[in-house]
Amino acid sequence: MSLRSSATSVRTTFVSFSPSLKSKVLSLLPPRKLRTLVALSRTERIAAVRICLRLVQIRFRLARWPFPAVLRHVRIAAARCRKIDDPAMTARRIGGWVARAARVLPGRYLCLPQALTAYVECSRYGLDPKLRVGVMRSADARFEAHAWLEHDGEIVVGYLPNLDEFRVFDRAGELVK
Repeated sequence: MSLRSSATSVRTTFVSFSPSLKSKVLSLLPPRKLRTLVALSRTERIAAVRICLRLVQIRFRLARWPFPAVLRHVRIAAARCRKIDDPAMTARRIGGWVARAARVLPGRYLCLPQALTAYVECSRYGLDPKLRVGVMRSADARFEAHAWLEHDGEIVVGYLPNLDEFRVFDRAGELVK
């Protein structure tokens, strides 16, 4: 048996094991989230890890860089990232992945890092997302800001019930409504 054929047989053995064996292996893993990650397909696992890393990177940059520099970095990353042709990957699905990653990661990943991460990921899959940043005064006269991402009029991440009360900024930083 040559080295090449043995490598192929080993690869097939690991890739095509029975579903019952897979469930036994997954049941041995203690954290539920790790079991969920391992249960994903290879493509989904790569996307999940990439989204987690991007969230951490954007949060780190938001803490240390001025917002225009972070926004410029995100737009460059969205334009330069390798495009992936996957018709199954919708904006809603990407938004779900980003929201799930924000819940799993330690620390607080609020609306802006989530919206920026979803912007890059949607661009990666050939979608044309719109980043929205809005402000409003709450009932107790506090200033509130919120960021969300839209695609084809649908909110991908950052949905709030009172979203229509926010005054949205355009690209130049001027209030739109």
